Amino acid sequence: MAQPQFKGNFKYTNIGTIVGTLCYFKPLERKDGSQYGGEFLINVKGHGSVNVRVPSMYKVEQILEQFNVEDRPHVRVPLTQVDCYISPQTQKTYINFTSFADFKEVEDADTAKGNISGEVTAIKVAGDKAVLMLAVFNVDKEGNRIVKQDGTPLPPKALKIEVVDPALVKQFDNEVQVGSNVTIGYSYVNKNDVSYDEFGLPVGDGSRITRIEAKKLITLANKKEAPKPEADPFGADFMDVDPFAFNDEDIPF
Repeated sequence: MAQPQFKGNFKYTNIGTIVGTLCYFKPLERKDGSQYGGEFLINVKGHGSVNVRVPSMYKVEQILEQFNVEDRPHVRVPLTQVDCYISPQTQKTYINFTSFADFKEVEDADTAKGNISGEVTAIKVAGDKAVLMLAVFNVDKEGNRIVKQDGTPLPPKALKIEVVDPALVKQFDNEVQVGSNVTIGYSYVNKNDVSYDEFGLPVGDGSRITRIEAKKLITLANKKEAPKPEADPFGADFMDVDPFAFNDEDIPF
């Protein structure tokens, strides 16, 4: 598959918010053993566990000074970006979030959601759901592509998104094609497929669900065109003509 190219007229966004209980911290280390940041595990009711990476020692130290992880503080993590890694060996998808923002203690309802915009690079429809790959470039507030200190542009993120809501699957099928620029409001899910019916009996197969699930879809550019209706081979007024009507000039005798 060809590498997607940055398009100045396309919209690229990757921003979200995590609210939940801070449960665990581990340092992030380079191959040489030096620490460059930290990873925080946050439990989000209804969504499961969320890994938030903070690749800044200065910011990690600030967070650990403000919060004692063992106290299980309830925090909001704003300005998060979602990342995907798909193992080439197992095809398993690993998802985590990155943030450089301050954590804030809140009493807000738990959530793991956000908005992402980019170019659709692949589509797969499987049964009653659709899966798409989205290329998202890093841009500044003006929409300009962000580059490294040496001037090298940052590569796009490849995000795997699942569409499971029947109404959204229909909208997706009608509007989206490879090359479309879309904005997706998403919810992150990383939990066991277990819920309970009105009798308290478990529902679901218990398997682990990990996905970025589309909740809202807006097609911004390169929208799929609706198929044109087939032309009537007999003409638009064919059914309005009485085939047995004729005038005097048509009488052969």
